[in-house]
Amino acid sequence: MNLQELNEHWRKVEALRRDRELLLSVQQAIAPRGQNLTGMPHTPRVSDKTGDLAVELAEIKNHISQMEKEIYAEEPEIEVFISTIEDVSTKLIFRLRFIRGYSWKEVSTVLGKHYNEATVRATCYRFFGAKQRRVEEAESRADQTVLEGFN
Repeated sequence: MNLQELNEHWRKVEALRRDRELLLSVQQAIAPRGQNLTGMPHTPRVSDKTGDLAVELAEIKNHISQMEKEIYAEEPEIEVFISTIEDVSTKLIFRLRFIRGYSWKEVSTVLGKHYNEATVRATCYRFFGAKQRRVEEAESRADQTVLEGFN
């Protein structure tokens, strides 16, 4: 699992959050309101705003359902990756950011006064930098072992 894959998942979670907010807005727009009794004649144009919004509502619900299935299918692999992180605060940063979909600022707020947006972001990137260095060192050792085998 790499940072690009995690960020792509985070974007999906963020889009799902926005779509759920949109769903709520449409549901509120459909909610019954009091009739406007002005005594004036109604317009000749017939319109079914509630019916139109109901169609939109159904489409949004379907889209959200598809997104949830996709996100939930990816999360077990991400959870396994996060469980390999040894540092507790780094593990929490990854879980809040990439599973719950929090912004960097929201993550820093949860973690408290010793963390800010830049700190939590840097922790994430530093983790992947260290991971990359460990992989390169392991590859270098393996290459060295192979070379020593030829001598």
